[in-house]
Amino acid sequence: MRTRLIFYTAGSAILAIFLLFLWHHAPLKTSRGQPHTDNHAIENIKQQKSQPIPAQNHDPSEWEHRLAARGGASDLESISQTFKDSGNCLRYFVALHEVRAIQGDDRLNDLSKETLKTVDSMDESLKQSLSVLEKTKALCAGANQELVARTFMTSVLDAAIKGDADAQSCFVVTGAVIPSPEAMLSGKYTRYLETRYLQHANKFTKLALERADPYVAKKIVLQFTTSPSSQPSLQDNPTRLDPALILRAARLASLRALPEQRQSLEDSLSEFERLKLIPDNEIRRANDWAETIYAREFYDKPKLDLNSFGSCSSLQETSP
Repeated sequence: MRTRLIFYTAGSAILAIFLLFLWHHAPLKTSRGQPHTDNHAIENIKQQKSQPIPAQNHDPSEWEHRLAARGGASDLESISQTFKDSGNCLRYFVALHEVRAIQGDDRLNDLSKETLKTVDSMDESLKQSLSVLEKTKALCAGANQELVARTFMTSVLDAAIKGDADAQSCFVVTGAVIPSPEAMLSGKYTRYLETRYLQHANKFTKLALERADPYVAKKIVLQFTTSPSSQPSLQDNPTRLDPALILRAARLASLRALPEQRQSLEDSLSEFERLKLIPDNEIRRANDWAETIYAREFYDKPKLDLNSFGSCSSLQETSP
């Protein structure tokens, strides 16, 4: 059982590397259909293509200045700020990579041959990335990407242990794995990641579910329904998760999710209920709780993109 658990954890951690570094970037696939003729979108992409990418300078970045100014302070406020600043700079590097990829896309030479879906996707992706760059370049331009990544790995766990709710959520959802390519190849490093995840994930998960964290709730429901034997909370564990707590948090997450994401989560919730981990009356109670909280606190709020990592930076408004 432990072997399966570690294999699952390691696989999730390695997957998280690619998910976080491709935070909101997915390969642009050309849809089959009629050629796109929206000249406004085409001209917008062409104009954005010609915009200069923020230059990398050789002076210490503002991120590094802030890090040095904190001087290794271990209080919650300082560690949390380091975690968020580093998360913002990871967003910066992802956006920088995406803009460069789009600007080098040969399809931009003749967008009239592309379909509406493809052009709209490219247009929206480019605008989002440029928005992230605009918000983060003053902090992150010139920063060392590997140093940012390693600082993030350390600070997210430190902040989570000290009680930062966003750090706890980020650690659980991503596995808090942002290594350099060299570290990724290290067996010793992989064992370290396994150990720290097994040591802390369940406690952080329980706390996040008590807050009805939508990102964690979605992750845990998917784990239960896709690999239940590998779910750490089914093992003998002092922080064993309460299935009713999972259900109510995930149901609320579904109500708050983008329309195109809700059906998938509802399917997972139906599978979760069929596991018979809780009696029918508790299922009804959990669903009623979620609907009440949604109506009272979130009915008029923007829908959430549950595929994003909003808790890992302070740029939630730029998440797709």
